Amino acid sequence: MKATFQAAQEEVTKAWGNFGALGKDTTTSFNKMLLDGCSELLLCATHRLQAATSAVEHSNFDTMSDCVDDLKTWSSAVIALKTTCLDDLLEKPGLQKTMQDELMNATQKTFNTLIIVDEISQILRKVNSTEFPVKINQNSRQLLNAEVDKDGYPTWFSTADRRLLAFKKTHLTPNVVVAKDGSGQLETITKAISAYPKNNKGRFIIYVKVGQYHEKVTIPEIAINIFIYGDTWS
Repeated sequence: MKATFQAAQEEVTKAWGNFGALGKDTTTSFNKMLLDGCSELLLCATHRLQAATSAVEHSNFDTMSDCVDDLKTWSSAVIALKTTCLDDLLEKPGLQKTMQDELMNATQKTFNTLIIVDEISQILRKVNSTEFPVKINQNSRQLLNAEVDKDGYPTWFSTADRRLLAFKKTHLTPNVVVAKDGSGQLETITKAISAYPKNNKGRFIIYVKVGQYHEKVTIPEIAINIFIYGDTWS
């Protein structure tokens, strides 16, 4: 399994590098924008495969059942990201064909990972139904069996989690305020996400004031803990 994920990762990384080279050779700003978008999607795909490789590397037969669903999700995400990349190139059929050829091996090897994970999943289900069941990780959180406090939250919820879930009843202090009319720190959600600090610790809270925001919002891979909330239309 590890070798299969690594092979898929190598192919996606290779395609990502080729996209970068094509972007440098492109003569139009529109094509460059499309290629840059695909390059970013493929970078996200490599991160998903890295996560899958790491999960397999640090698992054994007893704990594999805990990460099978994650492995399927990551593999499916890689395929979805590549499909999104090709869909973005619909207006440029020649460029799309070039990209499709570049991604052929990566796509096939990613499908291979899904097939193998599915086979492993079936084996684990069979083993789990015998007298030698797969051991369940006792450190995993069981939400349904968790003790709850007087507010109905699991006792392991942090204070920050409680505040965010109950934000309508409490006052949140946003890191950035977005307002279309200029009354905030920034006028677009994209700029607010770009303000996400490097090596951020904890949640980065963005408050969006009422308004119509016509923009395509992309949250980069490094922005792993963003919370966005806004006004309600009256």
